Amino acid sequence: MQFLRVANSSDLGAAVDQIKTPDAFVIEELPTNHDGHFRKYCWILVDKKWYPWHRVAASSGKVDAFSSDLSVSAKSRSDDARFLHDPEAEMGTTAIRTLEQFATLLRFDFGGVDCDVDDAGRLMIFEANATMAVLPPGQRQCGTTVDPLTQSL
Repeated sequence: MQFLRVANSSDLGAAVDQIKTPDAFVIEELPTNHDGHFRKYCWILVDKKWYPWHRVAASSGKVDAFSSDLSVSAKSRSDDARFLHDPEAEMGTTAIRTLEQFATLLRFDFGGVDCDVDDAGRLMIFEANATMAVLPPGQRQCGTTVDPLTQSL
């Protein structure tokens, strides 16, 4: 999958010319830049209960286990541990309550959500699907080690 970031509409034509596939998705970039990094919280849903999975950050708008510095940065691992230990303190009460309401709307027995919180404390959902991969800590690409989900299974 190819990701391109276009900072303004005048650059859109040149960006489209770089796309090598017949299909493309264009999405608005949400305001997730925190201290020069883009952040993503990942949650796993099992039987209508959310489990924090990991928190990653990257310098580009495409944030995932491959682009984050979680496996090499002590600060990132500390941020991830803080999220896993107390997600509500990390994300805020409003975002957590919204996430709980979202579980009812999804109607998934199992699934996942990638999200962030904006400056006003509102939940911003990037992706929700019923096919999130849940790997044991030793098999993950990112540096998370212990999490509430795999401890409870």
